[in-house]
Amino acid sequence: MKNLLLLIVLVIFTQTFFAQTKIDEYERTDSDAESGRIDNFLMNLDKQPESRGLIIIYSGESEERLGNILRLIEGIKQYIVFRDVYSRAARTFTERITFKIEKGKETLFKELWVYPKDIPLPEIEQPNVNLDNLKTKYLYASVCVDCEPAIPGLSSEWADFKLYAELLMKYRDYKSSIIIYSPSRNRLSKKESYRDALAYAAKYRNLLAKEYKIDNRRISIRIETPIVKDLTPISAKFFITPKIIK
Repeated sequence: MKNLLLLIVLVIFTQTFFAQTKIDEYERTDSDAESGRIDNFLMNLDKQPESRGLIIIYSGESEERLGNILRLIEGIKQYIVFRDVYSRAARTFTERITFKIEKGKETLFKELWVYPKDIPLPEIEQPNVNLDNLKTKYLYASVCVDCEPAIPGLSSEWADFKLYAELLMKYRDYKSSIIIYSPSRNRLSKKESYRDALAYAAKYRNLLAKEYKIDNRRISIRIETPIVKDLTPISAKFFITPKIIK
């Protein structure tokens, strides 16, 4: 009986101190709440100096919005580096944390794991966007173009446009389709809001055509009124579409 109890205690001890631990999981949230969860994650890493962290970000069932996910990963890295509390350990933390994009769950759902030094991380594969046989439009990113998040780097409403341009250069038979939603905002008339949306349309066209050298004829931008009437910020969706899709 004593041997059995000893074995049970040993198993519990081993699982507690040597197995990977899920520190947190949560759905898409605002940047202020995100920072608190990441702070807690880093404190758990700090308690185990030789441990490693794994942040899994889910892409949903469609594997779209990759531009938002990649931008958020870079934002989390930047946040870690510039945090005052961990400024001296920032480089160490960034080297100890691995990111994984995984299909499933809700888009931008996250899991934060701590792995002891003797537990190997799962195999990590770089995201590979295969649009060879694209039949309908692919949603690369959905952004809030004039939002002001509390911590900009942790906003899930920003996008990585470098990969967007690279995909357009790779798939030259496809085009960029951008929809900008222009609601009437506080103290602004529809005309004034539409004027602001036009300014963003010019900004995105300039970014793709001049900075990334995308043929201007392959860039389609239109301005619409959002279905949700109380949506106050200007938002935009960035698609990659076959030329036959309007």
